[in-house]
Amino acid sequence: MEKSLTFFSILTAGKQNLNPKSLTARLRKDSEFLDVNLLHEYFGHGTYIEHSIPGMEIQRLEDEGSADPLVEQLEWDIEGFAMWIEHFLSERTGRIPLFERKMDEVIGEDHKSIFEAFLNFTNEYGRLALFGEMELPKHYEEEEVVDTIRRLSKEKFGNIDLGILYGSRQPYSDIDIFLVSPDIESRHYGWLDVYAKSREEFESRLLLLDILITDPIMTGSQIIGEETLQRHYRRILHQEPITEEAISHNLARADEERSKALEYRPDTKGRLKGLKNSRIYRMNARELETGKKPLSLQALKRNV
Repeated sequence: MEKSLTFFSILTAGKQNLNPKSLTARLRKDSEFLDVNLLHEYFGHGTYIEHSIPGMEIQRLEDEGSADPLVEQLEWDIEGFAMWIEHFLSERTGRIPLFERKMDEVIGEDHKSIFEAFLNFTNEYGRLALFGEMELPKHYEEEEVVDTIRRLSKEKFGNIDLGILYGSRQPYSDIDIFLVSPDIESRHYGWLDVYAKSREEFESRLLLLDILITDPIMTGSQIIGEETLQRHYRRILHQEPITEEAISHNLARADEERSKALEYRPDTKGRLKGLKNSRIYRMNARELETGKKPLSLQALKRNV
């Protein structure tokens, strides 16, 4: 006997068949593993298909009848995430013994290995990193971001002088972090952008009113470092005069960003980002020339 539920996949004879268009599933209500199967299907597969960027693309392609290749390509992500959610919720609802027995008696070695990979990844990098990798919406507290940075930077975390969370902070946007540290380099993780500078370079470019340095200071939230540091640097920026050196610096950065962008192929993220940064620096230089000091991207856009 089967019990129908409002989520996306259908189980037939133990084999998973994705049907994101119907958003339904059928589970055998006489299964001894019904409780954890429900967690797997409703919260695991359902969350991935209905809320992740690849899952929403599967739903779109389903209307065209061309979802199967993408489903096959993402098979391990879909199943691994569902197993991870099943385990996560089993821990919190007292169903771990049932989950473990299902793993021992029903789950094959290939699925066990992908679950272990997901579990190991989360243990090392945290839940926020997992949701980022799965391209799910990111709803987070600042403490979770700090924990993620701690896990990623490992022993270098203690050498971070200042950490600022900035950017749009929208659920499907990358998480933008600005770090001042002698040991950490800028890096893009796909869902996390770390923009890092040494203290010497940071303070030098701050005094030159470098817009990509002043923006996180003026618009972000300090999450790492001495409590008064961000306020200290904001006061410096408000007091700092506009100099010819600052104007020249932003113009030079515009040229550098454009040159770097043209090293990438057309329509790639590297080229688009570099050209965007080039325009931002040039706009900032023009504002400084008129005696205006935008200090943030928001103010720059308003002025222009």
